Amino acid sequence: MKSAFLTRIGKKPVYYFLLSVLIFFVSNILVRLPLYFSDKFWFDGDEAVIGIMAQDFLRTGKLPFFFYGQHYGFASIETFFAAFFIQLIGTKILALKLAGMLIHSLALTFLVLTFRAKKIPLKTQLFLMVVIILLPTYYLWATQMRSTTLLLGCIIFFLTETKRCNWLWLSLVLLISFLLLEAQAMFYFFAAALIANWIWHSDNRWWKLLLFFGLQFLAMYGVNFILADGEVAHAVSINYSSNMWQTFAQQLPGILAGFNGFHYFTVDIPSPIWYRILSIILMSFLLLIFIFFLWKSRKTEKSILFFYLGSLLVFLVFLAGFQAYGPRYWINFFGGSLLVFLHLFMLQKTISRFRPLFWILPLLMCTGFFVSNQMRVHFTTEKISEVNAFKALEKVVFDSKRSAVFTTDPYMQWQWNFLHGEEVPCSNFFSVERTNRFSDRVFRTYKDTPQKVGCFGLYGIFWEMDFINGFNNEWKQVGEKYYFLEELKPDYFHQARRMVD
Repeated sequence: MKSAFLTRIGKKPVYYFLLSVLIFFVSNILVRLPLYFSDKFWFDGDEAVIGIMAQDFLRTGKLPFFFYGQHYGFASIETFFAAFFIQLIGTKILALKLAGMLIHSLALTFLVLTFRAKKIPLKTQLFLMVVIILLPTYYLWATQMRSTTLLLGCIIFFLTETKRCNWLWLSLVLLISFLLLEAQAMFYFFAAALIANWIWHSDNRWWKLLLFFGLQFLAMYGVNFILADGEVAHAVSINYSSNMWQTFAQQLPGILAGFNGFHYFTVDIPSPIWYRILSIILMSFLLLIFIFFLWKSRKTEKSILFFYLGSLLVFLVFLAGFQAYGPRYWINFFGGSLLVFLHLFMLQKTISRFRPLFWILPLLMCTGFFVSNQMRVHFTTEKISEVNAFKALEKVVFDSKRSAVFTTDPYMQWQWNFLHGEEVPCSNFFSVERTNRFSDRVFRTYKDTPQKVGCFGLYGIFWEMDFINGFNNEWKQVGEKYYFLEELKPDYFHQARRMVD
């Protein structure tokens, strides 16, 4: 009966797709249970902004294209799925996490559809999917609704591996790769290698290559020009100077943190020494296999070797332009290289004789369960519970009956506004924000009834308001991590405004 059921499912592509998504969705949740039940389980400011975009989408019906406050960062997919789960379970952090897991599950589904179309042995498919689910790089990252780039990349992988390079499929790949370019250019470089290799093995390849990438960049500049109205609240600074090699060397150590997930924006998060050693071993092993596949295919697949190395070079040059240390940038290298790795893997003639010994790899990856409760998505020490600290802040703010609050932490305003912005709006003192829906209300409230507006932030970061007489007698520490000032007096307000101007 079971085999008959599976046979019927296999003959119905839609059912097979939906069942695969469900299996991966449940699997993604199960392997992250230690993280979800950790007192470090939390969300960051970027996730909160997506949550606010989803709330706006539910309220207005308008689905934004870019991430609020910037002229790049395709965000419609995250916004849509976040809205779905907010509608389903309410305004909860879990809604955002489930949205991220569903996007990641869709990405994995397109990979397994590719393996199925290429007739990869079932045991080999199972091995590959277990390894990819357990890959440390996406263990935390996928929960933060940052798998859109992987999803778009996996759709491109499916199309370029299973479809002929005719004008119909080429047009679809052009559209999806344009969205990928807008979502994350550093991942796009590696997807472009797969696309170029796909086109290379078709008729009229030179014309197709020139037309494809020419239209790609024309579309990017055209859309950015049309949508780039209004002021920008956030932009990534890329600057090439004479010390380019120095900035590149600064980024190199981030490859380990980018692989194992112990990082947050511009810092590495401390992890156990044994897990760092294990991460180095795992990363080195995977990279060596990848290099072996690249070398092995140098005669039969010269084009993918050429295109991949070109993409890698562009990625590294791009990376060298970031002045601030950012281990998260390496995720694009691992995610993009994964797709090229799978392309090369499927070319191996010995793929049907897959050795059970290789199951040691996912078993070693499972050790990440024992450290996942130490992963964090915010600036904090490892001893502090994010959840308990924020609950303490919520209590003191609501007990004070404030009508609005300012904050000296730019990320906190989004976390607060996602959860409580409708009741008590929050602003970071800037006159231009990612969305001014909350900040305008805060400034109006301060103008009309300043005594009803408080201020909070990370403990010890007062933006020099503590230089003003009386300030240190009025603020109080809350929840080990925050401070709260019940009334933001005019002197304090003007000092904070001077800090942001």
